[in-house]
Amino acid sequence: MNTTLPTKLLAFVLSLMLTAVAAAQTSAFASYYNNRGLAREAKGDHNGAIADYNRAIDLNPKYAGAYNNRGLAKQAKGDLDGAIADFNRAIELDPKLAISYHNRGLAQKAKGDQDGAIPNYNNRGITKEGKGDHDGAIADYNCAIELCPKQPRAYMNRGFAKQAKGDHDGAIADYNRAIELAAKLAIFCVDGTIADYNRAIELDPKQPKAYINRGFAKQAKGDVDSAIADYNRALELAAKLAKP
Repeated sequence: MNTTLPTKLLAFVLSLMLTAVAAAQTSAFASYYNNRGLAREAKGDHNGAIADYNRAIDLNPKYAGAYNNRGLAKQAKGDLDGAIADFNRAIELDPKLAISYHNRGLAQKAKGDQDGAIPNYNNRGITKEGKGDHDGAIADYNCAIELCPKQPRAYMNRGFAKQAKGDHDGAIADYNRAIELAAKLAIFCVDGTIADYNRAIELDPKQPKAYINRGFAKQAKGDVDSAIADYNRALELAAKLAKP
C-alpha cells in the first residue's frame, strides 16, 4: 500500500494548523500586552504602558488600537508629534476608528494647529453619522465650527445630520450658512466629481445633499451660475422636506 500521499497530505494539514494556532497565539499575546499597557497607563506609568504597546505592535503590526493607545501615552508625556504619528497610523490601519480622529484633533489643537484639528472633528462626525449617531455627529461638527466658524464643510455636514434627525429648519439654516461662506472662497474642495453628483441626482432627484455638493464642485470650477442654480434647487427641496 502506498502511504506517501496520505502522509504528505497529513503533514501539510498539520503545518496549516500549527500556523493558524501560532497566528492566534500571536494575536492573543498582542492583546495581552495592549491590555496591560492600558492598566499601566491608568496608574500613570506612561513609560511602562508605551513599552507594552510597543510589544503589542511588534507582535501585530496592524493593531490599530495599540497605535491609538500608544499615541495617548505619548501625548500624556508631552510628545505631541509622536502621538499624532501614532494616531495617523491607527487611522491608516482602521479608517473607521473614530476615536483616533478625535485624539488626533485634540493633539493637533494642543500643538496650536487648529486648522489640522478641524478635519478630525469633521471626519469623526461623518463616521458617527454613518453609524446613525446624529447627535454625536452634530456635537463634532459644532466643535469644528467653533475652531473655524468660516469653514463651509462643517455647516454642510451639520445640516445633513440635522435633516436626518428631522430638524429641517435647522438644516436649511446650516445649508444657507454653508452656501454663504462657500461663495466667499475662491476654491472649495469636495470629495467626488460632478459626474458622481449627476448620477446621485439621477438616482434620487429629491435629495438636497447631492445638489449642494454639486454646487460646491461647480463653484470650485468657476461655474458660478450653475452652482447658484444647484444651491437654489437644494434649498427648494429642503424646504419641501420641512413641510409636514
